[in-house]
Amino acid sequence: MHEPSTIVIAGGGTAGWMAAAALARFAGHCWRIRLVESEAIGTVGVGEATIPQIRMFNAGLGIDEAEFLRATGGTIKLGIEFAGWNGEGSRYLHAFGTIGRGLGLLEFQQYWLRAHAAGTALPFAAYALNNEAAYAGKAARLDGQGPIPAMPYAYHFDAGLYAAFLRRYAEAGGVERHEGRIAEIEHGPAGIAALRLDDGRRIEGNLFIDCTGFSALLMSALGVGYADWSHWLPCDRAMAVPSARTEPLLPYTRSEIALPLIAGDHLIGVLNVQSTREADFGPQGIETMQNMGNQVAIALENARLFQEAQMMIREMRAVQQQYLIEGWDRFASNNDSLEYVVGDEMTDESKQLEVSIILRDQVLGQITLEGRKNWTPEQQSLVDAVAKQAAIALENARLVQESHQVAVRERMLAEINSKIWSAATIDGILQTVVKELGRRFDASQASIQLSIEDTQKTGHPGNQ
Repeated sequence: MHEPSTIVIAGGGTAGWMAAAALARFAGHCWRIRLVESEAIGTVGVGEATIPQIRMFNAGLGIDEAEFLRATGGTIKLGIEFAGWNGEGSRYLHAFGTIGRGLGLLEFQQYWLRAHAAGTALPFAAYALNNEAAYAGKAARLDGQGPIPAMPYAYHFDAGLYAAFLRRYAEAGGVERHEGRIAEIEHGPAGIAALRLDDGRRIEGNLFIDCTGFSALLMSALGVGYADWSHWLPCDRAMAVPSARTEPLLPYTRSEIALPLIAGDHLIGVLNVQSTREADFGPQGIETMQNMGNQVAIALENARLFQEAQMMIREMRAVQQQYLIEGWDRFASNNDSLEYVVGDEMTDESKQLEVSIILRDQVLGQITLEGRKNWTPEQQSLVDAVAKQAAIALENARLVQESHQVAVRERMLAEINSKIWSAATIDGILQTVVKELGRRFDASQASIQLSIEDTQKTGHPGNQ
């Protein structure tokens, strides 16, 4: 058996652990994934500003979005704002998603240009849903299937927390992490052969990925330089600076009120209301919002009760399902022949139509029809309808038969008990029990015996 090939990732942080997580998910067992990083070097712990494609990456890894946001302290973003880039006071929001909607053969911008020339158009960005929602402090998960266009979104999260989150994911998938500084890069016939760490360890590999950031250790060792694009870029440098979290999260929020949501005697939550104006909540507004909060609490409590009711219904259905199975098992054990056939036996060339008899998701049997011609969809639909009605009728008949058997048994027990209690002597009681049971069950012989045991010697009551 061949040893798996090895991929070595130099450097951790967001880039390194993203690479490790993706390889752990998609590379398969034929690859051994190893990552080298040093806690002494650390990473730039800034908020990561992403674009919607990050959702595709997380989805590919099978990451739960809610778990990811909790672990990284993340929030949802609808775009990226550039303030002051075109002079003091300028403002441009690069909103994710489409702008406007085309009509017929023409795209939206053609209609906007005509309206702009006529002086009737709003600013171009006003027709982008994400632009308007972002400045209004709103967001929603929209897939664009209805009349409202899609609302693509990305995330803003702590890059250090995201790297730690992906590290847990990758290591659970088999990625090996090696703590240490890269002291030397060993070359081989095909390029890099191994990484030598500062403690002397040697990390060999077949493929090396450089995630060492600005130092670009592996790329520098191979003599790979950077392509100069500064003539294409108005801004050709970036500064990553960590900062404290800004509050509040909604844009321009300056006034806030928290109202309790109370159902009965229980506090079930808090309604948080924010405004862009200072001291915006007067006594009348507070009373109105509290009334609204009370209605929200009632709605939430009703939803909880509905969920409990649905759970009880599911439990009742499970009990009914079990009762149905046990009932038909008893019926089948007491009836030898449960198959009825009419008509002549067909040849191997006959066309069969098989339809299951189903009641409450439980298959009770099957209807099989044979003929010389192919069965039409209308015929199959008719047989399906008949099978459904047959299932209900069969269950009703079984319940009637079972009820009749219970009634007969109860009547028999009542008659025997009446005769037993009418006997005044021990001999009379014994004779009545033997005679009645033997007669009722058509037994060829019946006997009864009293045997009194000493419970003090045996330690348990004797048979009487």
